[in-house]
Amino acid sequence: MAQTEPPATTASSLGTASPPHDHTITLRYDSRLHHIGRRPAGQRVLILAHDLNVRVLTEHGELVRQLTIDPTRDCQPINNT
Repeated sequence: MAQTEPPATTASSLGTASPPHDHTITLRYDSRLHHIGRRPAGQRVLILAHDLNVRVLTEHGELVRQLTIDPTRDCQPINNT
């Protein structure tokens, strides 16, 4: 019997950070939360995720961050692209 890969997963999220809330951008992957960056208070961001590939955009479409999630780490390093 041939093995097949599971289907790719795609997700998006839109959120706003405002005091006193934490400004950490988090993404749940494989039932674990991964911290992928920070955003200024009041800044809306759009998170586009396809499997382990993630893009964080402003509400105006400007790329804030692009990375590949390392599922072994809860906090993703800034230089991870």
